Amino acid sequence: MAIEMGDYFDFLGTSDLAPGVGLSAYIFIGIGVLVTIIAFFGCCAACTDNACMMYTFASLMAIILIAEVGVAIAAFVFKGEATVFVSDAMKNGLKNYGNDEYEGVKKGWDSIQEQFECCGVDGPDDWANSTELTPIRRTVPDSCCKNVATNCGQNKIDPPSPPDSAIYSDGCLDQFVQYVEDNIYLIGGAGIGIAVVQLIAVIAACCLGKRMKGDNDYV
Repeated sequence: MAIEMGDYFDFLGTSDLAPGVGLSAYIFIGIGVLVTIIAFFGCCAACTDNACMMYTFASLMAIILIAEVGVAIAAFVFKGEATVFVSDAMKNGLKNYGNDEYEGVKKGWDSIQEQFECCGVDGPDDWANSTELTPIRRTVPDSCCKNVATNCGQNKIDPPSPPDSAIYSDGCLDQFVQYVEDNIYLIGGAGIGIAVVQLIAVIAACCLGKRMKGDNDYV
């Protein structure tokens, strides 16, 4: 996520609603390191037959599992705001497209427009609001063109006239949101699978801890 989606994070980071979204990939990396350390802790508990350490491992895994469930519930509750967030990021990104200080915004917009075959937030006319493209108000990014070529986006719009047929006429917001919704079940399924594995780990750790404690008491 940090490497391949860096441009998208720069793009979404222009939103006033969540300026720190780019840190999410590194947060996930930190969580992964934490889970690895906890897993190693559990392995040590199993190897040494230490019941206290095994119960500690189970408790830490349970805390992580509860936190993940909480995040999932929050995501479900606030999913309606995702469209507002993406729309805000797109509209802010329009103003900085082509600005050297926001290179990720340009790459993000170009990638989205080429992948989803769209132009602008709601349509090509949105690019008239771009600060960098304002001197040439009839210009859209080259990534809006059906056949991408250098300067192919010049003189393609003239609000409120219909856009040129050589560029995509559909906006990107609806298509981007639809893409996320189409893949949300895949992401949710993977999340449920991980949660089930973690739950099994918690139950198994408790069972092992109980057995270890019984063996130690017997000894």
